[in-house]
Amino acid sequence: MQPLQPESSFDRFSDTDTLAIVFQELPEFIDLTISSCKLVSIKQRIKPQTANKSSLLACYQLEFTDGSCKQLYLKAFAAVSSTLTATPDYIPNLNAFVWHFPNDLRLPQLAQLVDAETVKQVLPFEALPIQSVKDIIKLEVTVVRYKPEDRCTNHYRILWEGSSFIFFGKTFKDERGQELYDTFKKLWRWSSQSEILFQLAQPLGYNQNLKTLWQTALPGTPLMGNLERISDNDFLETVAKGLAQLHSSQLTSDKLRNAEECLTEAHTLAKTLEHHLPHLKQSLRILLEKFKLELTELGPLPQRPIHGAFRFKQLLLDDKHVGVVDFDGFALGDPNEDVADFMVELQVHLPETAAQKATQYFLETYRENVSWTVSDKSLNLHSVLKWLEHASWLRYQIDVKSEKKSAIAAMKRLIANATQLFVWMCTTQNLFIQTLEQELYYGLI
Repeated sequence: MQPLQPESSFDRFSDTDTLAIVFQELPEFIDLTISSCKLVSIKQRIKPQTANKSSLLACYQLEFTDGSCKQLYLKAFAAVSSTLTATPDYIPNLNAFVWHFPNDLRLPQLAQLVDAETVKQVLPFEALPIQSVKDIIKLEVTVVRYKPEDRCTNHYRILWEGSSFIFFGKTFKDERGQELYDTFKKLWRWSSQSEILFQLAQPLGYNQNLKTLWQTALPGTPLMGNLERISDNDFLETVAKGLAQLHSSQLTSDKLRNAEECLTEAHTLAKTLEHHLPHLKQSLRILLEKFKLELTELGPLPQRPIHGAFRFKQLLLDDKHVGVVDFDGFALGDPNEDVADFMVELQVHLPETAAQKATQYFLETYRENVSWTVSDKSLNLHSVLKWLEHASWLRYQIDVKSEKKSAIAAMKRLIANATQLFVWMCTTQNLFIQTLEQELYYGLI
């Protein structure tokens, strides 16, 4: 009998009904009754060569009959591990540790950063509009995004007599915050020039002891809440020209985004998709081989300043500006990656005809505002990678039983979009490509 693979052994962590029974036995819930258990997020770290080191991180939302609710975080291992030596609870039959936010062993400083009274003592007052703790009437803390064992972003609002100020704290398990602080200072100085169309957040400081980067909040509303704006030519023109300014700037970075990194990312995405769509395994392998071949023929990628994750969720709108956040992926790389990211977002969120018009206008405007030739081949290669990313993100919905069917169908459609780009790029419709296309579309039936 073959040993159980990590992917298979982790399947049970999507069975929320069974897990609710297991969680009910935890000592902390002895006086509470769980009424429902919902999977909020799940991430697997599969290491095929060292399967015993494979692990899974998951977040569950527990609701209780008394009306209260809690989030429970779980870390499971494919084999018995001593990676963590202490934690609030350990479930032997699952080989899993569980804890509640902010009790993260890799981010022990979180307990201080979500407690309003403690945070007051560590604020970067030299960069704030108030001088000391005694000026604060109230401080509000909201957790924006938490990645267990890795990082956490908190939203802070301080109120004093007659005014308020909003800012963020980004906390890491390592020294990434210091590196980002140095990068953000350069970006902020660049964006402060009057002709720059993008508005960026101002860094306020870095606390080495707490591994926390402080930065201002940008004005405006998230683009994801104003999607009717994305087909507006004025908006598309601002984004295209702003992106061209970023790519044409003299900004530098120690981080390089090269072809090898893109290929590794494609391999990881394909592996994830194979797990959820096993009948398309061969199709994905063919797609990956074609991607590698075309990427190799393309040669070394350009090294220009890029955002690294230029998606709708990173954009904010107000009456005058387009705000851009989350420059954590800022690097020197191929500017076509940012362009492809935005074009694929347009195609995902707009009806087909509207998407075609918006994409054409955006791309034409961008081309008019850069001094180099925008390669169709490079643009399509990066678009393939972005379509695979969009398909991979849907894997989280697959773990929610009610959305499994629609998520799988959407994944197939997105993979088909990636395939169509390669079909378009090939001058000869050979059997190799035809077979790939037929397999994918057969999978959509």
